Amino acid sequence: MDQTDLNGSTGQANAGTEQVNGSTVQANGGTVQADPQALAGAGKTALDFRQIVLKTAGTLETAANAAATGLPGWQTASALTRLAQTWEKQSDALAERLGRTGGNLETTARQYRSTEAANQSAFEGR
Repeated sequence: MDQTDLNGSTGQANAGTEQVNGSTVQANGGTVQADPQALAGAGKTALDFRQIVLKTAGTLETAANAAATGLPGWQTASALTRLAQTWEKQSDALAERLGRTGGNLETTARQYRSTEAANQSAFEGR
């Protein structure tokens, strides 16, 4: 079975390898590697996207509500109002998810770095 890592390189999977929830798990004592810099970068990107969502979320809501105001009594007006309400809920949920994900990725990167430094110190007898 061929496996492709995050960098796109392909290698042959070991006999004791299985897929669990989309991740490769090695029963034969294989290693897992993390890239704290990549995790921190992904976290920053998620937080940057959150800011974009927060800055632009009101644009559609404002336009839909303004259009609905100009169409009193029309079915389109109520549809536009519902659209604005749904958009607000969805953009708020997206911003919350991006913030949580970005924060979690940055925290994980810090924890990996801290653990690596502590392990290095322990092995060096500091």
